[in-house]
Amino acid sequence: GKDVAVLVGGWEGFKMPKPGVAGKTGKPGVVGDKSSNRKGVAGTKGIKGTKPEPPEAGRLVVRLYALQGPSRGRLKVRQEQSGPLAPPTFFVELQEPCLGKNVTGTAKVSLEQGELRSPTPEATLFTFLLGMSLALLHVILQPLVQPLQGIPWDAARSGPPPPAAEGKGVEGKCLF
Repeated sequence: GKDVAVLVGGWEGFKMPKPGVAGKTGKPGVVGDKSSNRKGVAGTKGIKGTKPEPPEAGRLVVRLYALQGPSRGRLKVRQEQSGPLAPPTFFVELQEPCLGKNVTGTAKVSLEQGELRSPTPEATLFTFLLGMSLALLHVILQPLVQPLQGIPWDAARSGPPPPAAEGKGVEGKCLF
């Protein structure tokens, strides 16, 4: 019945897509004529366009702090992802003095596989609670993007969805 650790999480690296902007060509100048004493007119430079930027999903970043024992403080948490859109796998170094007797080793929490691995039977409860907490943070902190065209499965909306922008693909706004 004691608080043994604090888990702090955040989402970093999320980026909405940005459409590219086409460049504008410049206007050519007019050549002057010395025999008729007419001056030339300088042309104008074009404007360079910008490349589109793809979206980035970002990732969950966590810190874990032990609250008890002589080794209280930040615990080592290693994170791996099999791809940019895959949920992460966390490896947490458990330390006996702060979490109880025989609670040592590395706990594995894979959100992608839905798998928990406890280093010892005594660490099972802590590993389970850590896994549930990490899964909850992953769901709550992940940015939600709502399409501007409306949500097709939301029949309860009043009125038709806004019209799609022609030739622009799917656009959205970030809801956080």
